Amino acid sequence: MLSYVRKHSSRIPHFRHEEHVDFPEFKAGKPVDFEELRAEHEAAGVLLESLSALTNQYTAPADGCATYVYVFKTMKTLEEGLHEHIFLENSVLFDMK
Repeated sequence: MLSYVRKHSSRIPHFRHEEHVDFPEFKAGKPVDFEELRAEHEAAGVLLESLSALTNQYTAPADGCATYVYVFKTMKTLEEGLHEHIFLENSVLFDMK
């Protein structure tokens, strides 16, 4: 699992770029390439699906300790939050242009 996270941690700059470049430019009325952002969101969705599959939909093993259960529960919450974030940007914010 750790190797999975390391392999896909390159997505983190996406959030930084949105917050510090894309959204301020959008608010200032400058053009922003929303299609590129949508494509990045699609790629993130694929990663979330594969992480969910790797963890059996975030189901801890029956003999998993409390920490194991907590981490899986937290990962599921993170996925749900990211899906909401992506939906709001793709379906609300990006359509405001």
